Amino acid sequence: MFPCGSTRGVVSILLRGTQTHRCLLFPAPPKSYRPNPRRCLEYRVPLLRSLALRLCLIPVLASPALAAPAATLVRPAPPLFHGNWCGAGDSNRAAPIDALDAACRAHDLCYEKLGRSACECDRAILKATASLVRSPKVPEMVRSKAATVNSLFSAAPCTETPKLRSQAGKR
Repeated sequence: MFPCGSTRGVVSILLRGTQTHRCLLFPAPPKSYRPNPRRCLEYRVPLLRSLALRLCLIPVLASPALAAPAATLVRPAPPLFHGNWCGAGDSNRAAPIDALDAACRAHDLCYEKLGRSACECDRAILKATASLVRSPKVPEMVRSKAATVNSLFSAAPCTETPKLRSQAGKR
């Protein structure tokens, strides 16, 4: 018999190679208590199943589709950040709308030529966006977006292109 009278409230603890059972209702089991390993196993398996079921239900119940009605769901942001070239998605290949969009266009075309994350391309957009941020003639909204682009590419890792390494070795 368990110290609590049933398997409820019994916690099995393994200390220094010895398995002890503690009742959550009492500080310690009586000295005459001898645990039955089969009864402990019967208690632990349903507990683990219950825990596993609860953990599996958390993502389902926490999904935004269940939490909010369809009318209040937030629509995803458009892929473009600014103009026709800044951000993900420049498939229309339209003309740039301003200097920031032109810098993004040059950056995208550079990536097409040298490969994604090319350091030469990232240095060029960093230089272009830094000059836009410093210019008082550029509208505040464009300067703010240029600062965001600059922060993004100054923190992103880049890779030197093999072409640049071969030029550096010739010097």
